[in-house]
Amino acid sequence: MSKVLNEERFNPSRLPGLSLWIDALATSTISLSGTTSIVKSISDRSSFGNTFITTSGSPIVSNTAIISQPSIFFPPGAQMISTLCSGLISSKSIFIAYQTPSLASTLRFATGNDVSGGAFGFSQTQYYVSGPYQYGAGYGDTRWTTNATQYNLPTVLSGIYDASAGIIRGDRNFNADSDVRETAMVNIISNTPYSLGLSPIASSIVTSASFHVCEIIAYNRALATTDRQMIEGYMAWKWGIVGQLPIGHPYKQFPPSGEQVIIPSTPANVMQGLISWLDMADTSSYTLSGTTLKTLTDKASGTSFTISGKPNNFLFSNIGSLPALVFPGNNTSTLSANTFLYRTVSVPSQGSTCMVLLPNSQIQATKLGILGWGSPENSLGNPGLGYNAPTTNVQTLQSYNTSSGTFFGPSLNLAANTPTILFWAWYGGNMVYFSCNGTTLLSSTQATTAYYNTASADTQFYIGNDGGFGAQFTLGELVVYNQYGETPFRNLIEGHLAWKWGLQTNLPAYHPYYYSAPGLQSLTEVNALSEPSDISGLTMWLDAADITTLALTPSFVWIDKSAVANHIYSTTSGNAPTPSNFGTARRPSIYFGPGKTAVSTYNSGASTSQFSAFIVASVPTLSYLLISTGQYTTATTPVANQSFAFYGSNGALAGVCSPFVGGGIGTKVGNYSTICGATVEMFASVSGLTTLGNLNFGSTVSGTCGTIPATPWVFGDCSGDPSPKSFHVHEFITYSRQLATNERWIIEGYLYWKWMHLI
Repeated sequence: MSKVLNEERFNPSRLPGLSLWIDALATSTISLSGTTSIVKSISDRSSFGNTFITTSGSPIVSNTAIISQPSIFFPPGAQMISTLCSGLISSKSIFIAYQTPSLASTLRFATGNDVSGGAFGFSQTQYYVSGPYQYGAGYGDTRWTTNATQYNLPTVLSGIYDASAGIIRGDRNFNADSDVRETAMVNIISNTPYSLGLSPIASSIVTSASFHVCEIIAYNRALATTDRQMIEGYMAWKWGIVGQLPIGHPYKQFPPSGEQVIIPSTPANVMQGLISWLDMADTSSYTLSGTTLKTLTDKASGTSFTISGKPNNFLFSNIGSLPALVFPGNNTSTLSANTFLYRTVSVPSQGSTCMVLLPNSQIQATKLGILGWGSPENSLGNPGLGYNAPTTNVQTLQSYNTSSGTFFGPSLNLAANTPTILFWAWYGGNMVYFSCNGTTLLSSTQATTAYYNTASADTQFYIGNDGGFGAQFTLGELVVYNQYGETPFRNLIEGHLAWKWGLQTNLPAYHPYYYSAPGLQSLTEVNALSEPSDISGLTMWLDAADITTLALTPSFVWIDKSAVANHIYSTTSGNAPTPSNFGTARRPSIYFGPGKTAVSTYNSGASTSQFSAFIVASVPTLSYLLISTGQYTTATTPVANQSFAFYGSNGALAGVCSPFVGGGIGTKVGNYSTICGATVEMFASVSGLTTLGNLNFGSTVSGTCGTIPATPWVFGDCSGDPSPKSFHVHEFITYSRQLATNERWIIEGYLYWKWMHLI
């Protein structure tokens, strides 16, 4: 696959609906004033036929912006207005590649009347990056606080309005920060000309601007994710900012061709967040001095590992037919007696590692480190993986706190001299995970004495060492991600490593890649959803169809299938909900009858700036549904706008609220008759102080809320409403962010085909 962008094969016109294409590289479209570099006009490359005319100041052709290629520089006071109205009166998508040259610079590009929520455009100031903005705070902008260290870097902003959902979506830096913003569209955008630079409205959010514009692309429709990623890849490769594309982006390795191409399921493509990749099968990633290791490059970053401790002691062996690195180990605190690797990698608060290693017989010690941050002599308490008090006969592998030396969580006893695929992960300070050769994932929460520090400032990542103590093993390959690898991603990387290293027979027969290696993925169908954990940010997943998640004795526990393990449980045996089926056996449920209550182990997460939740529930005739978090669950006197709940009642509100925010207020998405005696799906989200909700996959309804206190979920009766409830829960899913519209549709599709299509 070529790594050179070929605009004859793919350019913005290859996607339908192109309504604007301004391109500073297309010099034939730029008209100058005489022999100067002052720009008189710029012609639109799309068939829409618009033209931008200079109406104020002197925008100039410049070569000082992105990778020294041509741009149009707008000094303060410069303005260009299009000769035609935008035509973007409904759904729309706009992209801009630009650069603000200094902290004193600002950006502005928009269509609409630019007042009272009537604009749709981009702005950057010393306070906020807005993309798109409608007209400042309170008018539904999707925006981010300015980052001074990134302020003058070239980048791309995108804004999409989906009229069918009533939602605008903002994206910056190709979503490298995993921080997509969504909110409701506030006003209808007037069909006005575009304006670049100085606003024609004196009260605009940005009245003047100073920036380089390189390319602007607009469509008269809301682009789907695959189309949006094509434009992102096109702009990144064209303007030399591919480095800003996050790992896992489909065009990180090559530019779009306009065709459906395929990529292998390698560590860099499986999921975003790859921070370290050691691959001894790739002989181009290291050099030798005779028979010992001389240099070793991390394939994720291109930086080198430091080879430390006892010199000239890293020898090679094999795992199967591929070369592997032998760690000789050491059982004293003498660093010079051990041979190990380290490099600078910030410790992530959650992470996943998968490795191919051959464990050797261990020597007796208090601990022997395999992986970890901060050693030697650290005091910050980082996650580590090693052997707990091994002897030649007992070799217990566990997670541990590298400061206190406290071992915790599930343990494994690896067979010496047997090649193994090991998955190890951590989450949120007290959750750890283990899986060996693709077997069932082991996990557990920890006591406070075993917590590791999720906010550690340590940056030294060690392989084969903790203060001189090092395990004996042979390492073939190691990948580390800065996020928890949910089941589909874990299975992919296990399958990839198993077939690469000839260990496919290690996998259990039920593993998805036991019979064949992970297939090649189409870029337009990468990671199609198979379950809710395929979408990042999952914080709770209760599934009544999975009977393995239900524990009825000695007390009721419904196990959360997410990495957070936020299980719900009954407070006493007398008020426990019960397994049931509502309607048919195809709809197993947990029934919360009158007086039956369950609470979550941890806080819900709805008190954060972004949150999304889904439920499939059944409500018997003339019954009452309430699942809540926030002030409503802790106070006998409810306060308005301080809760987040799924609510359905024929009482005072006489309707369905998704979400209900307390004090008799909620986002009403339907009448009570729609849920009375029925099975329904509901969605609710919050972003800042704006809520969204829907019922049965319908159009979203927006609302408002206040600050939501951090409390656990309460299913059923709570302090704010002890009246009897009666409802069945089939599935309950939450995320720590507001999902993009296409992501919401994916979850809704999953729930529909699982629970609703037979109704």
